[in-house]
Amino acid sequence: MVLGEAWPGSVQFEDLCREARKRVSPLLSNDAPTYQRDVNVLGRMGLQFLTSLVDKLIEVRPHPLPVTRDSGEKPKAPAVPRYQANRGLSATNLKHETGNLGEFERNLLLRCDGTRTRAELLETMFVVPVRLTVKVRAPLVSPTVLLAC
Repeated sequence: MVLGEAWPGSVQFEDLCREARKRVSPLLSNDAPTYQRDVNVLGRMGLQFLTSLVDKLIEVRPHPLPVTRDSGEKPKAPAVPRYQANRGLSATNLKHETGNLGEFERNLLLRCDGTRTRAELLETMFVVPVRLTVKVRAPLVSPTVLLAC
């Protein structure tokens, strides 16, 4: 739960141990011997986990990535992914992973340049296309053919 709540951010190992203990047994959260045992147990579990075949489920980094859950009032994506989206259907994220973009994601990424509010992005991405796709269709039969009948 602690790691999930922090995602896409990170949690220092010591903070993870303290928070896990608080949630399991709050009365022992300030007990030094219990904390040291938790650190040892969680450390061994972490090592086993990292050496297993599923080690790609978590990432160990010396520094947290500069990410946030809240994109702010005027979302701004980094310049390189926006440049890449402008040139094609793939972009690189902050972890240097290249991913494919659908047309919707590509258009949204291009507009996340820090100049538009969330409301403006919603308007541009959802309301305007709906308005543009509602067209009056031309009659199937021309008016001159109908008049001739």
